Amino acid sequence: MSSKHEAPIIIDGKISRKLWQDEKIERRKTFEPPYLIFQSRTLAEFTPEELRRPTDAFTQKEVEVLQGHVDNLSKKEKINRFSISLKDLRIYESQIAGKMGFSSRQDGLRAAVVRGVKLGLLDTSSLPLKPTEPFTTRESHVLVAMVKNYPTSLTCAELGISPNSVATYRSGAYLKLGRCSQYQAIAWATREMVKHGQL
Repeated sequence: MSSKHEAPIIIDGKISRKLWQDEKIERRKTFEPPYLIFQSRTLAEFTPEELRRPTDAFTQKEVEVLQGHVDNLSKKEKINRFSISLKDLRIYESQIAGKMGFSSRQDGLRAAVVRGVKLGLLDTSSLPLKPTEPFTTRESHVLVAMVKNYPTSLTCAELGISPNSVATYRSGAYLKLGRCSQYQAIAWATREMVKHGQL
């Protein structure tokens, strides 16, 4: 329990105590340059949770739907490939999100892609081996935040940047990965972090 005289800190993505009027959290400016593609000690310290554990195993159809996201298939392509309706596709996506412990379909799918790549359920061989040019430190940190499923507000707070800057760094990373989707970027970053023992 923190007293009101202690400096506020962020623990598990939450501020340890209410801020006084005009009080701000001291920003850490100690980002070390990555020695691998991804190293973000500051972000790693503030992970809201380790990857959420699914309550049930994914079904084969759910894995196929997730693979469709990693392969950047359009909704129409997913419907044709998996022989399901658009309504069924949404139901599968909602079930996946629920198994990951999220009410938001988007958040749940992002977390499920991370878990699927980490467990080797999803094939990432279609993703590039490396970016077309090295990521900037900020791009690396934003990709790490995406893998950890940080909301934009927390990424902004930890990196001391605006939401527009987060979007710019995301776009730069997508471009360097061959104009990929957010799910492809998350899958690629997860694969690299697992390969380097950072996840």
